[in-house]
Amino acid sequence: MDIQITLSVVLDQVIAQLGVHAADILQLGPQSQMLNYVAGPVLSSPTASARTSTWEQARQAAPSWSAVCIIRIDNLKEARAQLADPALLSNEHFVCYCSVPLIAKGQVNEVLEVWHREPLAATPDWQGFLEALVGQTAIAIDNAALFEQLQTSHAGLV
Repeated sequence: MDIQITLSVVLDQVIAQLGVHAADILQLGPQSQMLNYVAGPVLSSPTASARTSTWEQARQAAPSWSAVCIIRIDNLKEARAQLADPALLSNEHFVCYCSVPLIAKGQVNEVLEVWHREPLAATPDWQGFLEALVGQTAIAIDNAALFEQLQTSHAGLV
């Protein structure tokens, strides 16, 4: 029930099952309402702000992020001018980007980002599988966080 192990397993499965090159998870800070990098591969330009900015830019185009919606940028080369750190894209040669909010108990707590170095043929089956993964991931992260809180409470009582 370790949250880092849970995130590592989830990301490994996302990459393997969806056939993408990279995936990461950003967590919404409770006070700041800013997204912070919490798990994913170490890339050649591992700046959390670049990933946060990418999602924030993509989110601006989304009608609502309180509902499950997949935000896609099919051609990052064209969108590069909007991104805070194009070096992340240049160094890694990513072409496609997708992000999905992870919603647990009606609240967005994390965001799953998926990166691919080739055009991505996201079929309805692929998208459905991503949505299923997102739902299960949100539940797994929420359960791990609850278990961690329970352990902390228990340790305080002993």
